[in-house]
Amino acid sequence: MMFSTIAATLPYVQSKRLVALALTGARRSPQLPEIPTFAESGLRGMDVGLWFALLAPAATPREIVARLNAEAVKVGAAPDYRAQLGKLGFEPFTSSPEQSSEFLKTEIARWGKVIKAADIKPD
Repeated sequence: MMFSTIAATLPYVQSKRLVALALTGARRSPQLPEIPTFAESGLRGMDVGLWFALLAPAATPREIVARLNAEAVKVGAAPDYRAQLGKLGFEPFTSSPEQSSEFLKTEIARWGKVIKAADIKPD
C-alpha cells in the first residue's frame, strides 16, 4: 500500500499493474472517475492533497510580493498550463498572499500534531 500522486501512478492504474483503492482529495479525479474518495468509502478526515507554494523571505517588500502573486495568478489562469497539469491529475489553483499564509498556518498545525504524535525527528 502507498500514497502517491495521480501523475506518478496513473499509467500503472490504467495498465492494471496497480489497483487504486481511494483518493485522498475532497472529490473524485477526472482522470480516475471510477475511484472513490476516502470520504465516499467511509473514512472521514483524509482530505489531503499535494500543494506547492511560491514563498519569499519574510522581509520581502509588499509590492514585490504583490507583483510575484499577480504573475503567478496569470500563469495559474493560462488555459494551456491548466490543461497540461490537468492531464497529470493536478488541479491548479492560486490564492492571495494572505490566503496562502492562513493555509500554511493550518497545514503546520495539522501536520505538527501528526509529527509530534509519531515522534518524528529529522536525521
